[in-house]
Amino acid sequence: MQNNPLISIIIPLFNREELIKDTLNSLLNQTYNRWECVIVDDGSTDLSFDVVKNFCHKDSRIRLLKRDRLPKGAPTCRNIALEKSKGDYIIFLDSDDLLAANCLENRILRYKENLDLDFIVFKSLLFNDSKNKMAFNKLWNISTEEDDLLRFLRFDAVWQTAGPIYKREFALKFPFTEGLPFLQDADLGIKMLLSKPAYKKCFDEAPDLYIRWENESISRVKGSSSDRFIKNLEVIYKIQQQVQKNTYKFNYQKQFVYTYYKLSKESFNHKNTTKLCLTSINYLLKIFPLGYLLYLPLLISQGSLLILRKTNKGLLAKIRVQLRNNLDIIIHRVFHISKPTLFKIPYKNE
Repeated sequence: MQNNPLISIIIPLFNREELIKDTLNSLLNQTYNRWECVIVDDGSTDLSFDVVKNFCHKDSRIRLLKRDRLPKGAPTCRNIALEKSKGDYIIFLDSDDLLAANCLENRILRYKENLDLDFIVFKSLLFNDSKNKMAFNKLWNISTEEDDLLRFLRFDAVWQTAGPIYKREFALKFPFTEGLPFLQDADLGIKMLLSKPAYKKCFDEAPDLYIRWENESISRVKGSSSDRFIKNLEVIYKIQQQVQKNTYKFNYQKQFVYTYYKLSKESFNHKNTTKLCLTSINYLLKIFPLGYLLYLPLLISQGSLLILRKTNKGLLAKIRVQLRNNLDIIIHRVFHISKPTLFKIPYKNE
């Protein structure tokens, strides 16, 4: 490792004419100056492109490109920037994130101490400045003893996209899934962790990344709950295929059923419940081997049935029939349990 390796900061850009200024200024204020910033515009309709262009004139380390292929979206922009980058190390930044002044210096220092690692993760902090004053008061996530992959599989992202610094050759192996509307942190984290990488979490240090989080944040995805739910199921299905290629461990499969259950509770109060039920059951039966459906009634029996009972009786009934018809085989082969009553779906009482 050379004494001052080059770090490539990759930023997708879309309609952030005000916020991108703060992001780039936080980069210009870094105590470590061996960096380049590759920004790919996703077809902004405001002044974002011109704002960044002015920064490029002031500092040649900042490069601005336009997305030159489909599909539209941040994943495509990140992949284009990654392909064009020249750094030894990569950081994926969002266009409204802020870096602590010593962020790059500290991350390179940690890498010099751990040259064998594929990536190192650092602590992130959420902030809100909607009232013109910044409140740094919430960590992105908490550190636990639980397996990181299991947490990502239930979409409890242990770190945000900008949290790690990656070796370039490692990052190139895992391009972002283009066209993915949601859950991009989880998708990337799962793909990387399935490869069993060498990595370290520096969660005992002060946060060096600040993530903007507002109730009306423009980062939030727009759209109806039904559309979002269906798209989330599509994302889950894509990620599930990656898992099946790498492992068939029961605990990993369980996390997808748990995620489905959470999405059901959040989305099935929408007026278009019939469409949701039909769509969701088709995805559920397509995604999961029948044995893993046994985990769903267990979750239901431990949680609230109110939403599912009122709006999705057809879904529960269909799962119940499937379980009844195959219970003996499933119990013997998957669980090795002789008491099928444990998996009965309750209807009367929670």
